[in-house]
Amino acid sequence: MASYEDFDSDTDEELLKDVVALPIQSEGNNFVIPSQTQNQCSTGMENIAEQSETQEQCSQQRVKKDFNEIVFSSDDFLSDMCRGQQCSVIQEAWIAGGMGGQQVKQLTHKLFSASQNPHLSAVYLMYHSYDFFKNKTNSLASFVVDQFEVWLDEFHKTNGYYPTVQQQITKEAVLAVSRQKNGKIVKKVVNMYRGVHYNTYLIPIVEDLIERQEFASACRLAVALNLFGQFKKEDFVLPLIVQDKLSLAEEYLKKDRNMQIDVVSFLDSHIKQPCEMLKEISKTSIPDVNYGKMTTKNVANLVTRLAKRFELDKKSHPNTTLRQKIGGLRYLVHKKYIENSIDEENWKELVEIAVSDSVELQVELVSINTFKFHRL
Repeated sequence: MASYEDFDSDTDEELLKDVVALPIQSEGNNFVIPSQTQNQCSTGMENIAEQSETQEQCSQQRVKKDFNEIVFSSDDFLSDMCRGQQCSVIQEAWIAGGMGGQQVKQLTHKLFSASQNPHLSAVYLMYHSYDFFKNKTNSLASFVVDQFEVWLDEFHKTNGYYPTVQQQITKEAVLAVSRQKNGKIVKKVVNMYRGVHYNTYLIPIVEDLIERQEFASACRLAVALNLFGQFKKEDFVLPLIVQDKLSLAEEYLKKDRNMQIDVVSFLDSHIKQPCEMLKEISKTSIPDVNYGKMTTKNVANLVTRLAKRFELDKKSHPNTTLRQKIGGLRYLVHKKYIENSIDEENWKELVEIAVSDSVELQVELVSINTFKFHRL
């Protein structure tokens, strides 16, 4: 990794020329790739119209990020202006080179190697990629994360240790990916920036997402940071369930045994009137609730699924268990009196087994027989 002494005589312009593989020229205070070089490198852009469209998309992405812009630490060795210019050159090379290529890999690795703080340069480049908020596996942001992971491994093989990452840089990196929908990027950044090591320090980031009602992002980040047992079921697990995002909620639930029982018991207590649970989950309106799934049948099926997956005792969901037994009893009645497919001896034996331990089922059996008697 570079030190101050290696480059203390370089100006930002000289350093930039040394770091990037593409020839560059200055126009005032700006550094640009000559158009001739862009044309030589271009393999994925067929005409000027496509270039304009890509530039417009870049502009839209920047606008989208500006409302919650991340402020990154300054690099004592690499000025903010020069760092930003290097990122621009890498981005232009990515677009001109058909979204990838060996040249972009070399550019990113040179940036990491030339930086006094490679972790800071990597997250800065990732976040300022024009496609950062696009949930794509072939984005520049994803490419930067992958290449930084490769660079870290190469650094470790060469030096026998990994570069130090400061707590503040970890916070900035985690904050940068906190609203990222690409779970792969979130997990890799948390891992490379030692997010789990500093996880209690990062809890406020998750809390802010909860406050903004960005429940999916909050859950995704809490899982990546291994923050199990730190949140209540109402914080994001139950909101995700009523938004019909069960798979994401289960990612958190599978590592929190107490919450598994708590959530299943809560849902079980609301199977008769599912919509009543909404006001208990949040005092404010939960966005994007899937009301079509807020039915007794769906909630009961959900309870059954969760109880089975997490191997919970039936005591955690008595209402759903009773509902299933009543369904079984009604099936026996149907087989006996509608299909006439069960003889009297088997009928008595099966019914006795079904209702022997439950007063509720005995009452249900009487109700069913009374109803059938009146029908006859």
